[in-house]
Amino acid sequence: MDEKTLNDIVQFARNPLNDMNFDLMRRPTDYQALQMSDMIKSIKSAPQVAAEHIQEAIRQHITGLQAGLKEDEQLFVYSTSGLEVIVVQNLAFPNWHTVILIGHDKDGNTASVIASASEIHLTCKVMKVEPPNKPYRVGFMQLDSKTCG
Repeated sequence: MDEKTLNDIVQFARNPLNDMNFDLMRRPTDYQALQMSDMIKSIKSAPQVAAEHIQEAIRQHITGLQAGLKEDEQLFVYSTSGLEVIVVQNLAFPNWHTVILIGHDKDGNTASVIASASEIHLTCKVMKVEPPNKPYRVGFMQLDSKTCG
């Protein structure tokens, strides 16, 4: 290899424009970058997947128990948070890691519990409701993270 060829190779290697052109050829297109971004956003963490499974298990269990109730029966769902016991009337899942339980305490006061999906403890009990009381069904409210802060 002669000296001129060697100098041309060294100059080519030192030229920053050559490196930039090489990088431009390897960069993804905007469409590819958008696809990669969407794929990354769709990947769920293990805690997120676990919490979503817990929420779905709660929903399916309560829905299944209520489906088998007779007209004079009610599903009582209790949540214990510290010393407080709440009779749950509605549940909301504003995001993958939060559960909001809405109901009343032993004195009839409106009460709610906001908890992590993985830390929630519920007790479900089917009981007869004596007239003139009428049974109600536990509901599921649709909330999103924007309305819950």
